[in-house]
This record gives sequence, structure tokens and C-alpha cells, in this order.
Amino acid sequence: MKYLVAMRTNFRRLVTGCLFAFISQYAVANTYTINAADQLIGNSESVLSQFDDSLYSIALKHRVGADALANANPDINPVFPGVGAELRLPMQHILPAVDRTGIVINLPEMRLYYFSPDASSVSVYPVGIGRQGWETPLMNSAVSSIVKNPNWTPPASIQQEYRDAGLKLPDVVPAGPENPLGEYAIRIGQTSYLIHGTNNPKGVGLRVSHGCIRLYPEHIEALATELHPGTSVRVVNQPVKLARHGGLLYVQGHPPIVGANYNNSKAMVDFMAHAERVLNPVELASLKRVMREALTNGDLYSGVPLPVPVVSN
Repeated sequence: MKYLVAMRTNFRRLVTGCLFAFISQYAVANTYTINAADQLIGNSESVLSQFDDSLYSIALKHRVGADALANANPDINPVFPGVGAELRLPMQHILPAVDRTGIVINLPEMRLYYFSPDASSVSVYPVGIGRQGWETPLMNSAVSSIVKNPNWTPPASIQQEYRDAGLKLPDVVPAGPENPLGEYAIRIGQTSYLIHGTNNPKGVGLRVSHGCIRLYPEHIEALATELHPGTSVRVVNQPVKLARHGGLLYVQGHPPIVGANYNNSKAMVDFMAHAERVLNPVELASLKRVMREALTNGDLYSGVPLPVPVVSN
């Protein structure tokens, strides 16, 4: 009997180790070599669902954002996709229209971009952000500190929220498996906002935090090792992005983010002003046509880059 128990224990350890290696492989597969002309990165990928899958388990397995996966597959039942359903993975991205330095977090797509110091590569990570009422603010700041195995001191506002719900939080949550900050905490400027890991990976790719930015455990470790105090951090609102790739135009949209401090009308005006600067009149008219059609059929905010056939009227 002891021999069988030992065999089962070793087997579980082997399976766990293989699963961790499998997930870790995905964790390092999101860094892309780029040059100044590159605007569209990644490749279109898909997977087939298994009998016990949900969209959330698939998001966890492939380390993508849960909302992004649901948006890319609007016709799939999120709870029970069924056996053999083909799902698009949100692994192709148009780079935000910003300077390619440091960290850029685009809130509508719930995604973080880290550009290497020489801008020769970019690492892309799904993130969880602040829920409505606890919105992650737009900002232009820099990393002020990087802490491994941080303690968490819940601020008064969160303590009050727990008391209102009849719950109690300790004054300090020590580092460890119960700590919601995970294994790394990266402070943004002199604010209370952090880019951190999590002990609940299901929240990555969702609006569930109190304003901080959450990453999968493997991703925060990979990111933290690349940063230093002073690395720039910009949080932007770009629900629609434009790219030229292989001689073709593409547009990519994500659902505009709801919140008191997000001016989505201005974000769209800024996007169209950018398009008018970089496109000729025929291209601009083609973009507007594709966007109208995509808005009508529900594809505009799928997060999937859409080709823009350039057709003169």
C-alpha cells in the first residue's frame, strides 16, 4: 500500500511538473522581435475545446485574458463550449500608437506591452484591471520600486469595503499563498497603484481589481526581472488601433471601457485624427466603411485584427 501511495504521489508530481512546464512555455512565448516599421505582431492561432473546458479554463491554460478570449469567440457558449469547438486565441495584436518605451498598458484591451530599452522587442501580457467604481486611472509615470515577496497592507478604503460586507481583513497580509499581490509588486510612481502578481489567476483579463494591474504569476516574474526604477509606465485608452502590415491595412477594436474618467468619445476622435494623418483619402474612406460594417455585424470590438480592403469608389 505504501508503495502504491508513493507511486501515485510521484505521478501527481510528474503531471504537475509537466503542466507547469507547459504553462511556462506559453508564458515565454509572448515576446516578439520588432523593428520600427512593425505595427502588427503575433499570429492567428486556434485551439479545439475538450469535453470539460470552459472559456475560463482555456484562458488559464493558454495564459490569455478571459474577456479577450470571450470577445474573440462571441458565438461560443462560455460555460460549455462543447467538444471540438474551434476557438480563436487572441494572440495577434496591433501595437498601441505611442512611443515605444517602457511599459504601456492599454485599458480597453486589458493588455500590457513592455518594450525593451532598445525597442528591438516587445513582450505582451494580459492583465486584470480596476472594476467599475475602482477604475485604473490613465497615467504617465514611471516605476518607483520593485519588491519581491511583498507584504500587503490593505488601504482604509478596502478595509471599509470589507467591513461593509461583514468581513474583516488583517492590517497586514504577509507574503505567501494568501497574499493577493502574488510574488512581485511594482509600484507606479508615488501612487498607491501597483503592477503585481496574483494568488487568483482567474482574475487576469477581467475588471476585478481595486485599481491595480494584475498579471499571471509567470508573467509578473518575467516582467519584474526586466525592469528597473525609472522605467516609464503609461496607461492609455485606445479602444481602436490601426496597422499597416505586408502592404495591407488592419483595424483592431476592443470594447470601450466604462468609467467616469474615460472619455471614449475623445479616444475615438483621437483615433480618427491619427488615421487622417497616416492614410490617404482612399484608405481613409475604406477604413470608415470597414468600421461601419464591423460595428453593424458585431466584429469591430472582437479584438481580432480585421483587414481593410482598399477600394476606391
